[in-house]
Amino acid sequence: MCCFYLADLESYLVKLKESILQQTDFLPKGIDQNTVKTDDIFTNLTLHHEEKEILHRQTGQKVDQVARKMVTKLTQCCEIFIDENKENNPKSILISGEPGIGKTLFSQKIVRDWSTNSLLIPDIYFTYFITFKQLARLGNKELTLRELLNHSLLLNEKTMVTEDIMAHIIQHPEQLFIVFDGFDEYKDRDKIIRDFEEEFPNDVKAKMPVDALVSKLIRKKILRDSVSMITSRPSEAGALDQKIHFHRYVEITGFSKIQVIDYVEKYFKCKPEKVRKMAVNKVKGSPHHISFGRAPFRCFLMCIFIEWEIKNKRDNLVPATLTEFYCNVIKCIETNYNKAILKLDEKAASLAVDQTLDNFARLAAQLVEQNRFSFTSEDLENLNSTEKELLLSSNLIICYPVSSNLPFQKPTCEYSFTHFTIQEFFVALYLVKKGVMAAQESTEMVYIFMSGLLGLDNNKKSMVELLECLGKHIEDEDRLRLVSLRCLHEFQDKSLSKQEVTRNPDYRYWNSNGRIGLQGVTDTDCAAIAMLVESTATSISSPPHRLDINISFITSVGLSSLMPSIIHYCSITVLWLLYCYLYDECAECLGKYLPNTNLTQLDLYANKITDVGVRHIINNLPSNLTYLDLAGNKITDVGVRHIINNLPSNLTHLNLSRNPVSNECKKWAEQFCNDNHPGLVLRI
Repeated sequence: MCCFYLADLESYLVKLKESILQQTDFLPKGIDQNTVKTDDIFTNLTLHHEEKEILHRQTGQKVDQVARKMVTKLTQCCEIFIDENKENNPKSILISGEPGIGKTLFSQKIVRDWSTNSLLIPDIYFTYFITFKQLARLGNKELTLRELLNHSLLLNEKTMVTEDIMAHIIQHPEQLFIVFDGFDEYKDRDKIIRDFEEEFPNDVKAKMPVDALVSKLIRKKILRDSVSMITSRPSEAGALDQKIHFHRYVEITGFSKIQVIDYVEKYFKCKPEKVRKMAVNKVKGSPHHISFGRAPFRCFLMCIFIEWEIKNKRDNLVPATLTEFYCNVIKCIETNYNKAILKLDEKAASLAVDQTLDNFARLAAQLVEQNRFSFTSEDLENLNSTEKELLLSSNLIICYPVSSNLPFQKPTCEYSFTHFTIQEFFVALYLVKKGVMAAQESTEMVYIFMSGLLGLDNNKKSMVELLECLGKHIEDEDRLRLVSLRCLHEFQDKSLSKQEVTRNPDYRYWNSNGRIGLQGVTDTDCAAIAMLVESTATSISSPPHRLDINISFITSVGLSSLMPSIIHYCSITVLWLLYCYLYDECAECLGKYLPNTNLTQLDLYANKITDVGVRHIINNLPSNLTYLDLAGNKITDVGVRHIINNLPSNLTHLNLSRNPVSNECKKWAEQFCNDNHPGLVLRI
């Protein structure tokens, strides 16, 4: 064992980092892996952490008790792994992000930057990257932890975990870092959440099903001091975080307008100056490009497409929907970057692109049906040699090694789509062509892409059928409302939208009290919500009057899409934006639109608004406002004095509680209001 420690261990660690560098060469080629660090790509990371205090909120007759999530914007990726109080560094980390935001790319870059010493993760010597796609292939197979680690995508025959390496890890668990990518892509998610305490021992050498092994790792029942990181889409991440308390909850949030432009600048920095300026100006002048580019992965695809447009002197109209954007980008990538297609003449190439996309659609649907996320060349045996070459030459898929558990057996090659949203697009394409409006366990993005494809064909009949299928497949009321709105917005037909929301089947879009209630809203959803508000403003006799959005993450980009719909002729008189992580730039955006609304109640409880932001709110309140709630923000004595000195005459209720305000300021505010606004109910 001494010889192992002195020589073999150090040699293994060098080879492990070399293997990670080699195996992550499949990351998007438009990014220079040697010079661009993770921090250059993912500039919007947000850390969520719970306060010990429980907030009590009176909502009508009901009292909600919510463990408040504090939010901190991270400036560097290394902050994820370091305790801000310099006590105990986090050992379990949950990474959340909406579809297309770049969770897989983020986790791959984290591992790659660690291997090049560009990113410091304290005490870590062993890093392994495992996808839930791989775990799904294992089914009910029982493994030891060593066998599980040997399924890491980033290993080669020289870096398989041997008994000696495993023995060292067991003795030094604090040196182990495991990334589990794509929890939302795992069909048996409920099993991971289960507690296997009585079924299997907390023993790293014991064989047990994958579900039990992963559950014990992230619950810290085995190798307690190791670091584990899981990535997932928000809804699945939220459910996981409720069952298993993670030390860190990090959200990859969308780019701001400035960050989209910065990303485009980085992408084109090595291109001719003329091309760079054309690309940047194109994005600057287009709200659609800014919207599409807010997700890092989509921003990368957008840059590819813009580069092709400039090169070929095309100035096509900006796509109106996400579906049309994916259609254009996918065809662009196949036409201009598939080496097999580039060998063909123009007519043959056009036919080859269509044939390849059809084959991809069938393949994606087959994978979903078989509960798989990857395929091998054997799955393409029904294709002729030419079709197979075209498909395997595509940049829409990646080839990666899949290791066996045998130390000296070479990995086999498997393929998967470069991004899960691309696979979902092809599943949608297949279902629409087959005229099937739903498939077992279709994802929300599949439904959204299907809606966009139906909209391109103006197929209203099938769209109505799809909305009916949604009602049967999505049980959660809030998710059904939000996904239905996204689908209608993606279809892009105002008459159908008005027809659907006027019917309001089973109170799908607002309840019997005229309340539109939504949770888990992102910037991407805001345009769809605005469509609902606009559609109901003049089309029905009793439109909804209240819009409640809570437990969401909305930036000024989303508010810029939403707020123009809440104008004078709009029926919305009550606006609640609770726990939406609104910062001062959001308050400034609200201030631009508030004077032109009919709002009588505005509730901004539990956000991140400071003295700077609250000025934009107070200075621009609508004239009819009677109720204002700013509790649970970051307003100090300075902000409170500005509020109290500029109260609108009609205001009858003001809540400023749970802000960091001194007792002296509280007494002054109460006395001032008693003297000058005797009819005002003040909570502070």
